[in-house]
Amino acid sequence: VSKIEQIKEILSDDTRKVTPNFARYSRLKTSYQQLLRPENELPERLAHWPSNLGDLRLPPPPKTSAFSQRSHPRFPNLTIAEVARLDAQLLQCKIKGPMMRKHME
Repeated sequence: VSKIEQIKEILSDDTRKVTPNFARYSRLKTSYQQLLRPENELPERLAHWPSNLGDLRLPPPPKTSAFSQRSHPRFPNLTIAEVARLDAQLLQCKIKGPMMRKHME
């Protein structure tokens, strides 16, 4: 389903029993009218837009998440998320252990 067909469907759907959202309706109607304009009426390319796809400068990809399901580089039998959870549990034990011993004395 193309974008134009989706907008047409939203604009012409009078059968829905919902409270109308006039801001959304006017925004969609404006977008639809812009899509229907002839080629010569479309806005010109902005000056800061690159003319070639190869000229686009993308930011570096983000680092692997601490909750990733990919295998860990040092521990291939565990996922990165499992290593992160294990690390958190070990840190908690290092804090809780001495506190518990202190209270038991």
